Amino acid sequence: MEGILNRATDIYLFESAFIGSCFHRYVGAPRGMERVVLNGISDAEFAPIEPNEKVADFVYIGELRSAKGIDTLIDAIAEVGRKTGLKPRAVLVGSGPDEAHLTAQARALGLKDQISFPGVMPARSAFAMGRVLVVPSRAESLPYVVLEAAGGRMPMIATNVGGIPEIFGPCADRLIPCNDVQALASAMMQEIARSPEDLKHRAEQVGCFVQGRFSIGHMTDAVLSGYADALAAKSRSSSGRSNEVAAAT
Repeated sequence: MEGILNRATDIYLFESAFIGSCFHRYVGAPRGMERVVLNGISDAEFAPIEPNEKVADFVYIGELRSAKGIDTLIDAIAEVGRKTGLKPRAVLVGSGPDEAHLTAQARALGLKDQISFPGVMPARSAFAMGRVLVVPSRAESLPYVVLEAAGGRMPMIATNVGGIPEIFGPCADRLIPCNDVQALASAMMQEIARSPEDLKHRAEQVGCFVQGRFSIGHMTDAVLSGYADALAAKSRSSSGRSNEVAAAT
C-alpha cells in the first residue's frame, strides 16, 4: 500500500530520520519531496519534573510487552543486587499483554518487594515516581516518553534503538545496547552512585538539546513549510504542463 500511495504523494513528512530510513529500506525512495519533521512537545512539558517524597530509584513507563525490553530491566535489577548487595526499587508503569509474565519473573527472582506494577497513569505523575527513567526498548520510533522526560529534565537510561539517538543528540554516546543485562545493570549502578548535582547536570544537557529542536512550535513550522514547498512545486509543475500544451497548440 505504501508503494501504491507513493505514486500519488507530493511530500512525505517523517517524524525522525530513522523512520525516513525505514521507508527507503522497505518501500523505496519517495516520488515527491521528503522532510524530517521531528515530533514536538508543549511548553508545559518543559517544566522540571518534581519527584515524589517516596520516590523509587527507577521508573519505566509504557506498554508491558516484549518489544519494550522490560524483562531485561528486571534481570538487570537482580544483577545489581548480586553485584552490590543493594536493593534498588523500580516502578513499572503501564499495562500490556506481558504483565502477568513480567510479574512472575520479578517474583521468581525474589524482587517482589523491589518492583511494583501500579498500572496506567498520566506520564508526569509516573515520572515523579522514580529518580531515573529507564527505557530498555528493543525497538522504538521517536518515543514521546523519552521526549517528555528529557523536556522535564529527568535523568534517563535508554537503549540505542530507533530514533532515540536523535533525541539525545550530542549525548547519544550515553545510550546502551538493547538486550544486554550487564550493560543495563552497569548503567543503573552508575546512576545510583551519581550525586544529585551530577544527575541534574546530565539531565539538563539532554533537556536543553530537546528544547531547542523538539517543541510544538518547531514541529508546526516545519509541517507548514513542507506543505507550502510541496504546493509550490505542484503549481510549478502544473504551470509547466500548461505551457507545453499551449505551445503544442
